[in-house]
Amino acid sequence: MLLDDAPAEAEAGGRTRLLISGVEGAPGDGGESLPRAITEILKRQDVAIVTDPQAKADLVLDADVVVANPKAGKQNVKIVWRVRRRDGGEIGTVGQENDVPAGLLDGPWGDVAYMVAVSAQDGIMQLVARGTPPSTGKS
Repeated sequence: MLLDDAPAEAEAGGRTRLLISGVEGAPGDGGESLPRAITEILKRQDVAIVTDPQAKADLVLDADVVVANPKAGKQNVKIVWRVRRRDGGEIGTVGQENDVPAGLLDGPWGDVAYMVAVSAQDGIMQLVARGTPPSTGKS
């Protein structure tokens, strides 16, 4: 049977379904560019990315960004990625912290979002593996 839009569950093909739920606190376009970058990076892994909050997902990924006030031309940026089960149970976090030139993140993040995502992917994938439900043997 051919359908225009295959159900999200069928697309997963037995892979873990990860909902990218958002990024809070990011200045500039970080609230859009970080989720987009992490989605592109994680699509290359053995995980099915879910973007519809109503769709069935095994795990949820979100992030909080905190940017300190400028000091000596630099700003400290902390990003905490959180992987949790759909019921809210936290599996773990991946933290990133760096000093960047003051104001760098106030506009478009561009390549910075991609570099943040690349740096976070290994830790996020370890948490996804830890939180992946055991296979039930169903096909």
